Amino acid sequence: MSPFQLSFFQIFRPKSRPRPMALRATGEQVLIEIWSGLAQSYFPEVKHLTEYTVLWSRRRQKRVLGACCVRKRQVTLAQELEPTEHRRWLEAVIFHEMCHAVLEEGVERRKGRRCWHGPSFKALEARHPDSGELRVWMKSGGWAAAVRSHRAKNRRSRARVG
Repeated sequence: MSPFQLSFFQIFRPKSRPRPMALRATGEQVLIEIWSGLAQSYFPEVKHLTEYTVLWSRRRQKRVLGACCVRKRQVTLAQELEPTEHRRWLEAVIFHEMCHAVLEEGVERRKGRRCWHGPSFKALEARHPDSGELRVWMKSGGWAAAVRSHRAKNRRSRARVG
């Protein structure tokens, strides 16, 4: 292999980050327990919620706290919510994604586009007592601070290892 090819592969090789499995498995078990509890409390009649998997994101997030893929029946939550100081918001974020799962693809359409956060979604989301506080926390910069804090902790832990 020429020096050029070697440097090319070093630059464009996909970077894989280590994922501590024991910590992740425990954390994802907490997510599943929260999901199950919310489903039983708020939507006991919606049987397909038991088919969903709930897991932490593998990527760093900047704007997205959670995502619900109704086709894959999967909910992904930002790893920035994993530290204990941000777990207070975890249930409200999971409930938000659960509302998407309840409505599935049967959401209203306006001008040919799906209105994922339309009136029917907002009515469902309002059933959770912390949804309003979550919105205030996000708008007041709480989410941005959580992202900065998470990245700073990652930098410090990598500096200790390296």
